[in-house]
Amino acid sequence: ALPRLEALDLPGIRMLVATDPTGAVFSVWEPLTHKGMGVHSVLGTHCWSELMTRDVAAAGAFYSKVFGWDLENVTEMHYTLFKIGDEQVGGMLTIDENFPADMPANWVVYFYTEDIAGTVAKATSLGAGVIMPPTPIEGIGQFAVISDPHGAVFQLLQPGS
Repeated sequence: ALPRLEALDLPGIRMLVATDPTGAVFSVWEPLTHKGMGVHSVLGTHCWSELMTRDVAAAGAFYSKVFGWDLENVTEMHYTLFKIGDEQVGGMLTIDENFPADMPANWVVYFYTEDIAGTVAKATSLGAGVIMPPTPIEGIGQFAVISDPHGAVFQLLQPGS
């Protein structure tokens, strides 16, 4: 298990890195002089965060208590939305038999693209690896999973049908 760290003061923020009860590492930060993410859900920026875990009940209870998030089950997708009021702030997916047996609980980030095939091609030309090629998600669009040249994994999302 990863150690729980004390909060650190960095230029403009106070940050904490911790693990949730299912083992997923997450970070929180308190803005001091840095106001945070000013651009979201526009081309080339962060558009979604998703927890992947084997214990959805424990994770859901934890994040609800810590951040006050409401949970909404999307049964047709076997998915849970994290919400504040009517606003969706993230999601949670069960790591099941369709994933590698040794896959740990983890948070993933998605970046918005209008051309997923082109973005994957550009990323691979710059040294990225393709973990999952562009794949449709019914009613959402397409996503792909790639890793940068240093091994950091992230996902791309192209909204649309």
